[in-house]
Amino acid sequence: MSPGARWRVVRILAGAVLAAAALYLLFASVSGAELRQAIGQARAAWVMAALGTTLLTLGVVTVRWGVLLKIPGPIPGPDRLRQGYGESAEASASAEGLGPRLSFGGRWNAVVIGQAVNIVFPLRFGEGARVAVTCAETGRPAGAVTVAMAFERVLDTAAFATMLLFLGLAGQMPQAFDAALPTIIVFAIVTGAVLLALVRSLPTLLRWATARLRGDSRPARWLAAQEASARAAWTELARRRRLPLLVLLTALGLLASASTNLLIFRAFDLAVPAIAALVLLAVLQAGTAIVSVPGNIGVFHYLTVLTLGAWEVPASLALAVAIVLHAVSLGPRVLLGGMSATAMSWRKRAVPDVVGR
Repeated sequence: MSPGARWRVVRILAGAVLAAAALYLLFASVSGAELRQAIGQARAAWVMAALGTTLLTLGVVTVRWGVLLKIPGPIPGPDRLRQGYGESAEASASAEGLGPRLSFGGRWNAVVIGQAVNIVFPLRFGEGARVAVTCAETGRPAGAVTVAMAFERVLDTAAFATMLLFLGLAGQMPQAFDAALPTIIVFAIVTGAVLLALVRSLPTLLRWATARLRGDSRPARWLAAQEASARAAWTELARRRRLPLLVLLTALGLLASASTNLLIFRAFDLAVPAIAALVLLAVLQAGTAIVSVPGNIGVFHYLTVLTLGAWEVPASLALAVAIVLHAVSLGPRVLLGGMSATAMSWRKRAVPDVVGR
């Protein structure tokens, strides 16, 4: 087993232990009767509204993914298409030479499947799943799609760091996180810078790998196609024509996610300020990124109870909020991702049958 694989196993095991400990501490301090009574206080109308904002967040991410995928990938001709892009790309390439387009439904499938994989399986495998689904749906080169995916992570990391900085300067972060806040902000900024550097250097890395292979070999031709598409994608991003729209969509997605928290707070009639919804979002994003467990079970609930405790919300009520919020914010993503994956599987199975007839 490689050192990287061993580190992933250790991280997953450590996360599982922490999640189990968090669940034990939470449920040991709250009686079942108190918890049931607290959950019963939730008003269905507000919970349904929060469910709507979860879907809205997914919609915003899907629209942003479409904006990123409008970055052109060069499609010089049929030979190059067959070598690096796939047969389907030739049919769908536009007259302007842009890469194949992906419908809203196809983008939605890629987004929800990727998010479902990230939730069920730790360590951010969902990003790879989204790239794979997008490439499979369009025949688009992996190089261009990977650049789009990496740049999206840069946008999210920058938004996260900005949110933390704002909350820190406003003095709104819970006291338990004050000491770690500067470190988290610096880590987020460094992570964003590293991701941006990787996006910028991806074409160079692909060209270096291509040079180490035989020029007429299939892997060399494939890598050359990915290098060309990644270079074109980065060139388009560097022109910054779509950057204002991407920044706006990123901010809207962040606010939509925070509004889910706020609506659940209203469902339980919590006496907390509106900014607490943004604080909880920041805490959950930071905490669940550090501790990776399937479904964020335990960690999500512990962080929610800890954050709401800063506003003196009783433990039983805070745990009820955490349970409902976890179901509303993560449940639809897993369900929709599973539905999209199943639909895609059925569709692919049906195509050979139709062709055979």
